[in-house]
Amino acid sequence: MTDALLSFARLQGDRSAAEPVDLCALIQQEAQALASYAQSRKITIKLDLPDAAHTVRGVRHALALMVRNVLHNAIKFSQSDTTVTVALKAEDDNIRISITDTGPGITKQHLPHVFERFYRLDKSQSGAGLGLSIVKWVADTHKAQIDLSPSINDQGLCFQIKFNLK
Repeated sequence: MTDALLSFARLQGDRSAAEPVDLCALIQQEAQALASYAQSRKITIKLDLPDAAHTVRGVRHALALMVRNVLHNAIKFSQSDTTVTVALKAEDDNIRISITDTGPGITKQHLPHVFERFYRLDKSQSGAGLGLSIVKWVADTHKAQIDLSPSINDQGLCFQIKFNLK
């Protein structure tokens, strides 16, 4: 928990300049970083990324932490022998990252609270309850919108982050 708090504090105090960040390369990097964790949980990470680079203006390490936290949660809460899909799509003036899992999803009663610091849905799972608050802070800082919805057949969660390029 101490490491998570320190990382969050450093991130909030960081004044790094925004630069063009290739989201395809960033997603590939974070998926590779979590590959052994996914393998240990018998989860396959499927990437559905376009061939061309898609960039947003932002702080690279903050965006990487955001993607890593969402992907880590998707792996952590998915059932064994399933797939977590990470997709990136360009739509008009938007770029959307979708991370879809086969976990238990998030009930309506918990949705208003999942981005609060220290909030944990499942107290039996490890974690400090800071991951999604960090994700929300990074998204807000980059003027991105987050949408949570049930995935296919209402099993699991589809976590979407949409960047407006205008």
